[in-house]
Amino acid sequence: MLNQALDAYSLSNAEPLKNTTGLINDTFIINDEFVLQRINSGVFHDHHALMKNFYTASKHLNEKGCFSDSITPILTNHGKPFFIDEDGAIWRCYHFIKGKTFLKPKDTAMIFQTGKAYGEFHMALSDIKEDALSKHSAALHDPIQRYEELLDAIKRDPYDRTKEIGSELLYIEEGIDFLRLLASQISSTPKRPVHNDAKISNILFDETSNERICVVDLDTVSFGFLLYDFGDMVRSCLKNSTDILAGFEAVFSGWYEHTAPLLTDFEETLIVVSCIAVTRELISRYIADYLNGEVYFHLSAPGDTLKKARELIDFCKRYEDSYFKLEELLENIIKRMKAS
Repeated sequence: MLNQALDAYSLSNAEPLKNTTGLINDTFIINDEFVLQRINSGVFHDHHALMKNFYTASKHLNEKGCFSDSITPILTNHGKPFFIDEDGAIWRCYHFIKGKTFLKPKDTAMIFQTGKAYGEFHMALSDIKEDALSKHSAALHDPIQRYEELLDAIKRDPYDRTKEIGSELLYIEEGIDFLRLLASQISSTPKRPVHNDAKISNILFDETSNERICVVDLDTVSFGFLLYDFGDMVRSCLKNSTDILAGFEAVFSGWYEHTAPLLTDFEETLIVVSCIAVTRELISRYIADYLNGEVYFHLSAPGDTLKKARELIDFCKRYEDSYFKLEELLENIIKRMKAS
């Protein structure tokens, strides 16, 4: 309950304003000073693991001088990093950081800033030991598991919607062997601390300069694969772009500036296709959620999950058509940056 959570942080006299941009948690802005969030227990089942990772990552970023300590959770009146209300809902609070988030980039300069933000993030967390983070979201990016979940949703078809996804399912099935290969190759790369939801909307930008301030929404931080983070970043930045090559150059250049020391030669060969793996994974997730009655993603209107899946299919086709040009561009960028 909101009032109980406010009391737990001595904010009972505040007037919370609900933020409607998030898809998972319920977020309230309080007097432009605090952020109060109710964690979606339907998505995050182990709140202790979630908050352990959130707190560990935010403190580590602060100690490295990367971003602000404002993203570190504020302790409750009883010295806890989160509060549980009488309904069992999990709440946390941290300082409000003045800035702005975007669902899509305004220009290539913002795409470059997105790459730099996640590059700094990955580099700063790279020395965290694996046992310091819980494994609650380790399988968040698993394209084949998501495909299997889609097949299960198709088999059950609780709302008789499978008949609406004929062309979408054909597109997924035609690429499943390639997706299995990509998932296998990515899973053979080193595990590192990653965000697991590395999209542009999880970066806070300065309202005037549009430069990055910090990466936010650390709920999904755990050990995983850098390539999934990079692929998701590319997808979120370029899905509405008319110039995929320019956007890719901007986001990769910003990211690689910081992560070059981390990447293996084999990982570099998978950079372009990582976006295909993540995008196809999300297509499966959106369609499965649509078939299941849209119970996971908090979207604005019925049918939005299917609409978003179709938009991603259109993007993935355009991206795949640019594959050879992207590979050539990537090779040239790496050569240039290594020579400088």
